[in-house]
Amino acid sequence: MTKAIFQFLFKTKTNFFRRLFVGGICLLLGPGCFKSNGGNGSPIPPTTQSGNPSGQDDLSVLGTGIIPAFVPNAYGYPDWIGGAIDIQSNGQIVVGSAERQNVGALDSAVVKRFNTDGTLDTSFGNTGASVISFSNDSKAEKVIVLSSGKIVVVGTAYDSGWKPFVARLLSNGTLDTQFGISGIQLLNIESRPVPGWISDVVVQPDNKILLGGYDTNGQANTPGQYNYLLVRLLDTGILDSAFGSGGMVTINSNPTVIVAYTNDEKKRAIRSIKLTSDGHIILVGAGRSSLTVSSNESQTIAVKLDSTGAIDTTFGDNGFVGRTLADFSAFSSTFGMVASANGAYFLLNQGTFSGTSGTHLFVLNNSDIENATTSSWATLSPTKRITEAANAMEIQDMKSFNNTLLISGYQSGNSYLSRFDQAGNLQSTFGNNGLIQFSCSFPSFDVDARGLRNMAVDSVRHRLWVTDSCETGKLKVRAYTIY
Repeated sequence: MTKAIFQFLFKTKTNFFRRLFVGGICLLLGPGCFKSNGGNGSPIPPTTQSGNPSGQDDLSVLGTGIIPAFVPNAYGYPDWIGGAIDIQSNGQIVVGSAERQNVGALDSAVVKRFNTDGTLDTSFGNTGASVISFSNDSKAEKVIVLSSGKIVVVGTAYDSGWKPFVARLLSNGTLDTQFGISGIQLLNIESRPVPGWISDVVVQPDNKILLGGYDTNGQANTPGQYNYLLVRLLDTGILDSAFGSGGMVTINSNPTVIVAYTNDEKKRAIRSIKLTSDGHIILVGAGRSSLTVSSNESQTIAVKLDSTGAIDTTFGDNGFVGRTLADFSAFSSTFGMVASANGAYFLLNQGTFSGTSGTHLFVLNNSDIENATTSSWATLSPTKRITEAANAMEIQDMKSFNNTLLISGYQSGNSYLSRFDQAGNLQSTFGNNGLIQFSCSFPSFDVDARGLRNMAVDSVRHRLWVTDSCETGKLKVRAYTIY
């Protein structure tokens, strides 16, 4: 009987009754039952509760499960809004984007911090927001909370074209003056007509920062001129002169290395950076492994570098492995790769594989990646095709949690959030049979920015945070329970 009552109360979506019940129990048990969840003092439901379905709106966040994080900016483009997100150890949420502070002012990169109940943490920065200003427009695209509590912010700023910047904030939201120039390092790498060439960012154990993306040799939209670019900064924010050439490694177009051929901004860059136990670096992305590969084929590429940025020629074929996974259609790409807790790796590819179009999930082991050869990759087949049409899912982010894969994005007029197990099956206990979908409007000129964007998982509090750019010019953060 007691068990049935518990299940009924925790299954209800009415936040009032959940809180009333848990609060009553806590009054009986004493003050120790009330645990802080980021400074708001509200009781936290037991983290092992099985009656609160995974993938449901977490109504303890502002009573709705939604934080209205950023107001409309000058452009109203969802892509301009951004939506970087990460979680602090105490459960607070750090969100990066762009915001116009005053009428007639520039759009500036802004980082905000929210308490776990969705309220703005006014002790952070200037009453809850840290503004990273330049002489022209800028936006924050990625935020990473370090174990020290400091926050690395990566974005782009306009300076005769868009250029990447890296900033570091102290835990209180002020710029860390021990990093770069007064807390900011603007990288004079290559001016781009649009922002967003950085695809992945990894902070090494020694706090050096790796930025993975692409450049074009100044010849954008010219086949064979899209180069993989990897940059490393020291903990002080300056380029690491011991890495590559002056802190940068360019893997360019010649018959023995990568040709990132496609014209799509998202599909011609380094997609994922993996650090190995021996200090080496494996890069995964899309393109062609040599000029001899047919121009209508798209390959998933793996490249291995040593700790100095030199190509490890003992890996694959002189440091490279390429596997043709799809035809070179408009929707063909390798989106990225993430590791799970049990050592498996989820790799997503969109396109046509063996004549079958769709989004294909490959579940690989560590040896498949670190000991890859052309012959071993030639035998790889998708674990499962998770969507039927190559253009049916606009993927924005992928994360691993409890050995499952979370995918956010847009599909068929809806924001889309799904969860797959390692067999490629939708996890039926999440959302509605593995899916969360709701209607999403978006500007027709910015289709790549639609839907649910970036994710961050709070495994301690069983929350999944997702940024949402469905409403033009605004950014929201949604909270879901997850187990």
